Amino acid sequence: MFQSEILIREKDKKQFESHIKEKEEKLKELKESKEYQNYQELEEEKSKIEKEIKDNDHLVFSYFSKLNKALRRYERLALDNKWITNYLEDNLKAFRKDSNLEIKNSLQGLKKNLLEGKLNFEDKQNNNFLELIERSETGYLEQLSNKSKELTERKENIIEKINNNLITNQINEIHEGQDRLSRKKISVQDNINSIKSKLERIDLEKIKEEIKEKVKKCLKIEITITSFSSP
Repeated sequence: MFQSEILIREKDKKQFESHIKEKEEKLKELKESKEYQNYQELEEEKSKIEKEIKDNDHLVFSYFSKLNKALRRYERLALDNKWITNYLEDNLKAFRKDSNLEIKNSLQGLKKNLLEGKLNFEDKQNNNFLELIERSETGYLEQLSNKSKELTERKENIIEKINNNLITNQINEIHEGQDRLSRKKISVQDNINSIKSKLERIDLEKIKEEIKEKVKKCLKIEITITSFSSP
């Protein structure tokens, strides 16, 4: 019974392996097509844009991180500190939402307090903060904001093109099919191993009984075998 089950499972396993191989060949065929080359170019373009977005985000994060201490101290004095609080919590998230750059009004308030010496910073630190604010007055934040919007729009367009590329769905379907078949193959192999393990235990018990019978017959004594291991 166990042997026949193993043969059935082995047959299933070979079928899964055959189907996996077929999908591998289909995937290879797709990867040699012009459509796939186009898909690769789109993916490369998306990666390039994502890097540019990351670089731009780094500039935003760096800029507001350098102003963090001053903004935190000014937050307690500002009458309208909603945007200051947002930037202190997560400056990247706040910057993306701040389409009109309302934070510039807060920076002007911060500048006034720095010039009046109300925030009690040392002169060098005070001047560093003022220099950063002056950068916002020359269009620096607008440049970062426009760049962020442009890159986000370009990325969305690329993603739309990737999603509309027929080969994208075909490749995804093949990968999903390979994953399903691989899981089934593993499951069948586990089942085969389990059956073989049961078979080995049954054979072992049979051997134990045969040894006990021989000892009993030859030596006229009964023995108990608690364990058995192959040499």
